[in-house]
Amino acid sequence: MSEQEYTSWNPVEWTERRFQALGGWLTNEYTQRANMIGGVDNLFLLLSEVASDFNPVCAAVYTFEKCIVLEDLESTALSMAEEFPKYKSRLTALGKKLHSPSFEPDPLFDVESHVSSTTLPQPAGKKELEDLMGRFIAKEWDIRRPLWEMLLVTNYHDEDGAQCALLSRAQYYMTSYFDELQRLINTAAEKLEAAKRGRLPPSEIHPSLRFLDHFSQTRPRRREREFACTNEFKLDDVKLCQHAFSGSRPGSHLKKPRGFKGAGHLTLNDVVCAVMVDAAESILRDNARRGVGPNRLFTFLKRKLPTPMGFFVPISLRQAGDWTLRNLSTGAIAYLEPSKNLSNTVSTKQLYKHMHSCRRELSLIKHSIWPKIIFELLQVVGQVPVAWPFPFAVLPRLLSSSISTFVRDWITSPVIRLILGSVPIIFTNVPGPTAPLEICGVKAIKWCALPPQAGKGTLGIGVISYNGGLCVSVAADSVPGTEGVARKLCELFEKRFKVYVERAREISGQ
Repeated sequence: MSEQEYTSWNPVEWTERRFQALGGWLTNEYTQRANMIGGVDNLFLLLSEVASDFNPVCAAVYTFEKCIVLEDLESTALSMAEEFPKYKSRLTALGKKLHSPSFEPDPLFDVESHVSSTTLPQPAGKKELEDLMGRFIAKEWDIRRPLWEMLLVTNYHDEDGAQCALLSRAQYYMTSYFDELQRLINTAAEKLEAAKRGRLPPSEIHPSLRFLDHFSQTRPRRREREFACTNEFKLDDVKLCQHAFSGSRPGSHLKKPRGFKGAGHLTLNDVVCAVMVDAAESILRDNARRGVGPNRLFTFLKRKLPTPMGFFVPISLRQAGDWTLRNLSTGAIAYLEPSKNLSNTVSTKQLYKHMHSCRRELSLIKHSIWPKIIFELLQVVGQVPVAWPFPFAVLPRLLSSSISTFVRDWITSPVIRLILGSVPIIFTNVPGPTAPLEICGVKAIKWCALPPQAGKGTLGIGVISYNGGLCVSVAADSVPGTEGVARKLCELFEKRFKVYVERAREISGQ
């Protein structure tokens, strides 16, 4: 520093500038932290960056007795966005180490970019709507806009008298741009490159080596999705099953009033999960008979050893009257055993034992404090990403590109994908309104809700009660050799539920 510069330096002015800069930084941090997303939501962001095939989306399907006018739907959506400003907000400040991303108003918000209409190919029925929904939930997001969308289907018709349908989807985080890089290996040149890198499945070299595929690098997850939903069940039939099978033995609660919750009381979740695990087990057994899925050794072990099925059940911590749109969901895994007898001749004692086995497993997670503790931990740590014990996004930014690529491809991504694919079913039950719902003044006949899927090969299953009925929705990856698994699971659920209702009526003497 020269003598002139030294003599012109004013410590008071220097200190004032530093305090002004500090004040601006604190103001900016306060503003961002006041609007930032929770730690669980930021976890989704970090997961999508590392495992780019992880794209959770919450979706719903409504059918209506009359056709809705597109302009009326746009007006309703705009009113919703005015009442809940986050529907007009986008995420910003991504990739920060000391706080999670925050919301900011989208200056280019246009409701017409989020609400659109389409028509189905003839006969424009339930199958065509389900196929459209499968494509709808698999669509990529435009991260420059708020992440929600509505699609009006103007020519839908079904046996319930519906005249149109509405598809909607939303999610809490943005899809990683790495999604665009994932493609199946289609050309010989790509296969050769994969072979050089040791990523070509042995069955691609010769079909006789298929049994080694389990130990090789797995293929990228397919982007295509399947969707299906059951016909509407009567909620009274579910309550009949609850009443008939609750208690210390079948029929012990029949003399009790409906709604009695004594020892051994079965909830709606207990009944639906018991039916669903039976339907899923039926598909696995059918695939084994057709030679699809695990080889004979795994099939033999499955028959001889206990093979419970993992159900990840989301648990909401939201209090009544909380409309802040914060993600207050945690969850836990329940391991449910299918019934020993999956035939239509299953006895009431066998069903009773099976349903109460599911009830005990679900009660463990319902009354456990661990999901709440883990939620609070994720909320705190997730808002300071640099504190994550596992290098999701921080480590690749600190090391050289070659090391970060190695860590991402061979450590982080495989571990995350293994965790995401470890639980086969994401199962959620949403209590809907007991009275008919109207959108744009038109009554909704049916309402289906769908949770996000987890990793490759997992199922997303949603159950919602609405206006005295119950509907089950299923989303699955569209994989060659197992096409139609979502629709088949819904059909098997319907058949199995009828067996449960028949046995409940036998117990109650109806």
